[in-house]
Amino acid sequence: MKRSRSLPFRSFCLDKAEIDEVFMYYDVARVFSCRTPTGVAFLAYWADELYVDDGEGYDGDQWMAVKLSDVRLEQLRVGDISMREALTDPEDGRILFIDAPDRKDCSERWVKPEELEKDYFPDASCRLSLEPRA
Repeated sequence: MKRSRSLPFRSFCLDKAEIDEVFMYYDVARVFSCRTPTGVAFLAYWADELYVDDGEGYDGDQWMAVKLSDVRLEQLRVGDISMREALTDPEDGRILFIDAPDRKDCSERWVKPEELEKDYFPDASCRLSLEPRA
């Protein structure tokens, strides 16, 4: 079964980006690389469930995305850097943090890693170990 290349959330900043490679899938892609139409690569990481105080409880997801150069993306893929390092030490110094409520447009903001709760980030031992791209 072929998975959709569409992002599992709506984003103004990542508008028209498509999933390049899925690293973790559970119901939807949870950790993946994606590219904008101009070729800019991002690592997208599911951070947490989103709860809205409306009496209904769970109402979506929270995501983080960081820009990656092709060199850094390859370092991540082969395990030279951890998932945590890619997120806490982004090349441009910021993370796109996305609140993506179900059935609604998302809200997003650029933040510094230190502005976010440490629980959003994966454990330092979380590494990929994929074969290098040819």
